[in-house]
Formats: sequence, structure tokens, C-alpha cells
Amino acid sequence: MSNASDIRELQEKQEQLTKGVVNAFEQVSFDYAKLQTMFFALLQDLGKTDTLSCSECNEEVMRPLLSKLPVENTCPMCGGDLINDTSQTTVDDWDNGTTEEE
Repeated sequence: MSNASDIRELQEKQEQLTKGVVNAFEQVSFDYAKLQTMFFALLQDLGKTDTLSCSECNEEVMRPLLSKLPVENTCPMCGGDLINDTSQTTVDDWDNGTTEEE
């Protein structure tokens, strides 16, 4: 019987440890979200943000405009393009006859 109670005790300790780790990650995630919100609010106040809509999922994306940071043109939600370049010739343009050959 001692063996069964030892196993039960180890299982309880494992559950407590797991709950503690999950709680710690939830707290870190909450603090990270607060910091991110404050950071983007500050950048927006300074005029250092650009807000675009994704061409695929229509999600509104706010991105930072900082000289030392590369500008991302990919939607973080779906991977679609944030920049819809209408000057780029597409296959549909050729098929529809809206472009002329040089």
C-alpha cells in the first residue's frame, strides 16, 4: 500500500507543479500584452505607426515605423500581403486583356 500512496503523492505534486507553471505563463503573457499595448500606444502618440488592412483576411494591422526596424509587409494573422501593389501586373490582368504587350 505504501507504493500506491507514494504514487498518488507524486501525482498530486506533479499536478501542483503543472498548475504553478501554467499560472506563471499566464501572468507573463498578461504582462507582455500590457507592455505591447503601452508600447504601441506610445508609438501611435509619437506618430511612429502605420495602420494597414490585410488584402486577404481584412484584419487591421498596426506596425511600428522605426528606422532600425525592418518594415514587415506580411500579415501576422494569415500571412497575406499588407501592401496591395496595383502597379504589379497579374495573371488576371493578362487574361482580361487589361495590359498591353511591349
